[in-house]
Formats: sequence, C-alpha cells, structure tokens
Amino acid sequence: VRTSLYYPITMRSLTDRSRTRTFNWNVASISLVVFTFAVATMVQAGSPPFCNNLDCPVYTVVTKTAQYEIRKYAPSVWSSTNVTSVDSYNDATREGFQRLFKYISGANTNGTKVPMAAPVLVDVYPGAGPACNSTFTINFFVPFAYQANPPRPTQADCFIRYVPSFNVAVGSFPGYITSYNATIVPQLIKLEAALTHDGVKVLDNALAHTAGYDSPFKVFNRHNEVWLMIAQE
Repeated sequence: VRTSLYYPITMRSLTDRSRTRTFNWNVASISLVVFTFAVATMVQAGSPPFCNNLDCPVYTVVTKTAQYEIRKYAPSVWSSTNVTSVDSYNDATREGFQRLFKYISGANTNGTKVPMAAPVLVDVYPGAGPACNSTFTINFFVPFAYQANPPRPTQADCFIRYVPSFNVAVGSFPGYITSYNATIVPQLIKLEAALTHDGVKVLDNALAHTAGYDSPFKVFNRHNEVWLMIAQE
C-alpha cells in the first residue's frame, strides 16, 4: 500500500493540480435537462439506518465484503464550499459546516429553510508532501424535494454542485473523528489495502472523501465513512 500518499495535512490554496485530479466533483458537465429528469425520477427506497431518517443520496450496493462496500451512486445535487485558510481537518469541516448551515437556514435566493440531509461529505485534496498545505471541500446533500431546483446560495463562498453517477469504495468506522491524521488516515490505508488485495483499482489514491452522518451530540452507535473513487463498471 502506498501509504506515503496520505500525508499528515495542513492547509494550502486550491491549485490547478488539485482541480485536475482524476476524479473531480466539478466534472459534472452533463446536460441540465437530462440531469433534472434523472433526479426528478429518483425514488428514495428506504434510507439505511445510519442516515438517521434524513434524506441520503440514492445508491445501490455492487459488492460487499467484511472490509468494504462498493456502491454505485445515482446523479445528485449538493451544496458546497471550499475551505482553504484553516489549520486542520476539524477546523475546516467546522468552518464549512457553518457556511452551509447558513445556506440551509435561509441564506439563499428564495429565503428557503432547507431541511438537513446526510451525509456531510468532505473532499480532501492533500498537499504534495508532509510540509505542504491541503484544501477541503465541504458538501451538504440537497434533500430530494429540492434536487430538481435547489435554492441558490446568496453567500459568495457557497455554490451548488451537480454530480453525475459515480462508483465508490466505502470503509465504515465508529466513534468520533479526533483528527485527520489519527482517525482518517488509518482508515484510508486499511481500505486501500483491502482493495489492492482484491484487485480493485482506485482512480486517485491521493484524493479521499469522508462522510459523517451523526450530530456531535450523538454519543453511541456513530457511523463514519471513508470513500475512494473507483472506475465505473
């Protein structure tokens, strides 16, 4: 396993290199008409228990092992923000969460109160080495009622993201995320090792995603995930 890809992280500005990684959420250049039809016809076929009765993105399980799941996600819409000026994963997610919470609380063109959904997804763009800064994109899933026509943020640092279908390998783990290096990096290494053993090719080892489903006030039975993007089948 190429563990050196998962450097301890600090912050840096978003560079052209991080924008052009193999998988980039911003590649969603599909037709808005086709996309709107796709999300309008999605059916929430019972969210898994870890979604805590909140709207969650639609997916099907392609493969399930003791170490991971491979999921195929349907096209979806997210509200997002880039955080580039803090010192840690926890600070970045906190700052991004606050921005997006303002958006769902009415800081949008319609003044709409958008219900909270799950998960809070964080895209992690690591720096080029141990002493380099990293960038985070924090994302809220847009509830089904607003997927076809999401309210537009009035904050300049928030935006709406249209994401096409994708395949992802998912590793799940309990508890709180104390820090990126102490909690998330070991989970990424564990997931990549299992995928390598099974011959599953990761699109970009250096780009990781974390998904959190629980309020910080939930103490027991917490559910967190790390995601690594894999090729569409």
